[in-house]
Amino acid sequence: MHCYRTVYLKALPVLKEFSIPAVAFITTSNIDKSGNNYKTNSETIKPYLTWKDVEALAEAGVTIGSHAMTHRSF
Repeated sequence: MHCYRTVYLKALPVLKEFSIPAVAFITTSNIDKSGNNYKTNSETIKPYLTWKDVEALAEAGVTIGSHAMTHRSF
């Protein structure tokens, strides 16, 4: 699962409701990174996870894996 903040805000409630196991691979350089917020019909969402979000995912049973420090192209 790609780890933008919508994983925490949108996917996590569904995963919990239906007891669906999940793995989130985190690019750690993006944690707490500021970026262009985007708007949905009803809210403005920050694009990147915070460490608090990652902790909440783990506490909810999501396995946290490493997707490297950065997401650079080679």
